[in-house]
Amino acid sequence: MIANRSQIMIALIAVLCGAVPAWADVIRFGTSGSIFGGATWDIRPDDRVVYAAYQATGPVTRRPEWVWDNKGMRAGHITFVVSGAYETASDIINWQIGQVGLGPVAPRTPDCTDAGRFEFTADIAGLTFVADLDGCVQMSETAPSEAKAQFAALQAIADRITVALRLDRLLAP
Repeated sequence: MIANRSQIMIALIAVLCGAVPAWADVIRFGTSGSIFGGATWDIRPDDRVVYAAYQATGPVTRRPEWVWDNKGMRAGHITFVVSGAYETASDIINWQIGQVGLGPVAPRTPDCTDAGRFEFTADIAGLTFVADLDGCVQMSETAPSEAKAQFAALQAIADRITVALRLDRLLAP
């Protein structure tokens, strides 16, 4: 939600100039970086929830609201408005990361081919947390147990947000 006059002016100037305003606060999670595809969710302060996917197929890509981002129709996105999404996701993140105390991000452990990466970003009031983990951490024989635990904890947070906001239902036909 745009909270003050200066944010309104910035958004208005951006629209008049043909640019999309960049939000300082965002919650993002998902997978990317694989030739086999990937998808991320962006939850923004104005309760817009953007699902972006590469190598996307299925019913969501046939909706009139789906926007292809390239001529080859390999990457696209769809935007939903989910009342209370940002506050709900922020509460989950603040509790899970802030209260439980999830530590610093473990280094990437690339020892497999094209697993992509799991990304989790939270830039919300009072907390900035960015994780970029190799997608094969869970399957890796050489990844440290701390990296595996962190990957599982971040995936669990993403799953809690997905369930709380019913994100899976947004993609259903």
